[in-house]
Amino acid sequence: MHLEFLFHNLILHGLEDLFWCVLVHAKKWERLVMETSLTK
Repeated sequence: MHLEFLFHNLILHGLEDLFWCVLVHAKKWERLVMETSLTK
């Protein structure tokens, strides 16, 4: 029971971290694309 809860928590936090990582990278790529399109 306790181990199951811990495992579930780990997955939840892992997904949350992944989501934020993707979000941050998406913002960076968006800025990069905007900068390159402006310089062209």
